[in-house]
Amino acid sequence: MAPHEVVVQNLTKRYGSVTAVDNVSFAVEKGSFCVLLGPSGCGKTTVLKIIAGLLEPTEGTIFIHGEDVRAIPTFRRNISMVFQDFALFPHRTVEENVEFGLRMRKVAEAERKRKVQAMLEMVGVSELRKRYPAQLSGGQQQRVALARSLVVEPAVLLLDEPLGSLDYRLQKQLAIEIKRLHRELKRTFIYVSHDLSQAFAMADQIILMNRGKIEQIGTPEEIYYRPKSVFVAGFLGDLNLIPARVKGYDENRVVLETEVGTLYASRKGEEVPGEGEVFLAIRAENFHLGRDAEACENRLEGILVEEIFQGPLVAYAVGLKNRQEVRVIKQNSSGRIPARIGGQISIGWKSEDSILLGAPGS
Repeated sequence: MAPHEVVVQNLTKRYGSVTAVDNVSFAVEKGSFCVLLGPSGCGKTTVLKIIAGLLEPTEGTIFIHGEDVRAIPTFRRNISMVFQDFALFPHRTVEENVEFGLRMRKVAEAERKRKVQAMLEMVGVSELRKRYPAQLSGGQQQRVALARSLVVEPAVLLLDEPLGSLDYRLQKQLAIEIKRLHRELKRTFIYVSHDLSQAFAMADQIILMNRGKIEQIGTPEEIYYRPKSVFVAGFLGDLNLIPARVKGYDENRVVLETEVGTLYASRKGEEVPGEGEVFLAIRAENFHLGRDAEACENRLEGILVEEIFQGPLVAYAVGLKNRQEVRVIKQNSSGRIPARIGGQISIGWKSEDSILLGAPGS
């Protein structure tokens, strides 16, 4: 296992009676890409700013490369930071912006020129080196900001929603380029985002936050396939939650009593809730419709409420007998389902596609 580049221990930040970050602890491996993910106001940017030294913690400790940095100013922490608003010097050219950090470190001129040219080529803006920020597009400005932050060869690069002010196409393009830079430079990146698709595309490790606390830490696959709470399941989007009560066990299955009938979840050898209230979660893409539902252990009858074309996908809303609607997503190439809006349709899923979550507060 790689050594930890950044370790956060029992971090708390209060503003008067408001707790923005509440006893947060995590570790980031050297050379990994970590995403602090969560809704607006969850505390992720506050954590990033404390790591950077831009905010002081109320409690807790930050270690960078094994060193307690609480008393070390930002410019001595061997980090760089990329912001959403680019923060380029408007009166300096692209070349001068990227060179600035090296000048402050008193790097010899010949070495500065070599490093600046290499970094501009790496981010794809070498032909723009004599232009000023006002002469660049948003995507070009963000590439320059990345080059300026990386040219000083920081141990850790902190990125605070750097793609937030760009259009969707540019966001996707630059996300790929940031991941490529990480792979080539092999440095530690800590990236703040509320965008699930960006987190899944780039992260080695996701730290999902809510109301100042950590809800779950894991790889994108662990977060996606094994959410540990109702909040995590809901944040992931296309998960359907059915309130249930554990009724017992049948061979390798958990038997669940719900308002829509008896349903099943596979035990899978993992810890499952005991008796009491739980939530049964099913991913929208794991439902089968019509005849495809007949062989499923879990099968329900519903009414087709909505059908929404989404290019390569089609989303369906199916109303159950308890008036709950579930969301179903299928590939557009799978053919039209044998039902019209308002018509009856069967839905089903396998027991191994059931996810059991404890009820909030349990």
